[in-house]
Amino acid sequence: MKRITLETFIALAHLRHFGKVASQLNTTQSTVSARIAGLERDLGAELFARSSNSVALTPKGRELLTHATEVIASMDRMSRAVGVDPYREGTLRLGVSETLASTILPGFIGAFSAQYPNSSVEIIVNNTGFQRDQLVERGLDLALLMGPVSHALIANVPLLELPMIWAVAPDHPLAALSEVTVEALAAHPILSYATNSRPYIELVESLRLAGIRTPDCFRPMPWGPVLRLRGRGWRFVQRRGFMRTTLSRLGN
Repeated sequence: MKRITLETFIALAHLRHFGKVASQLNTTQSTVSARIAGLERDLGAELFARSSNSVALTPKGRELLTHATEVIASMDRMSRAVGVDPYREGTLRLGVSETLASTILPGFIGAFSAQYPNSSVEIIVNNTGFQRDQLVERGLDLALLMGPVSHALIANVPLLELPMIWAVAPDHPLAALSEVTVEALAAHPILSYATNSRPYIELVESLRLAGIRTPDCFRPMPWGPVLRLRGRGWRFVQRRGFMRTTLSRLGN
């Protein structure tokens, strides 16, 4: 039984769609179908219940999924035991939140390329919510996100904390003050993160606890326009304290 056959089975068990599996494994739907059919023939059992637009594991399929996952993990351990990295070549599909793309991403790519010179990286930059969904659907292998990300299938590994500040344009009325109250901050438009992001939710919750029920928050914009807007008197705000950055991946 070939490794690629088990990997195809595991991918289909999670994605439940032949087209998505084919895209993830860089192959064709007919190849995916042939691998699954061959596996079912070799085992003498139906592993998937097929419908017009999706597939689902049968009881035998669910039982095999546990064993197949263990076999792949065991194969990886054997490879590493003799000094061979099973993932030294290939393509890493990496998701990165917009904030981290301009901060820690360059260093990560440099370190990854040095350790895996024969591998390539496909980078998708988007908000944390989008990247979380892509991880669950196995459209990504790994993600650098503002987290932690809450999902039963995702494992979070804390990496670092980045200090966050409140910032205003030099000629903004608040710039001349030595101390600024929450009420004074909330009296001005706040340029923050996407409304479905963790920093935005925590910012609004912090303001709510301080008695500010309806803060005037703007959606995020690309960094270039943000910096230009600052020069015109607008301000861009990141939440007070720290932003926790996590490495998120799909759990086994």
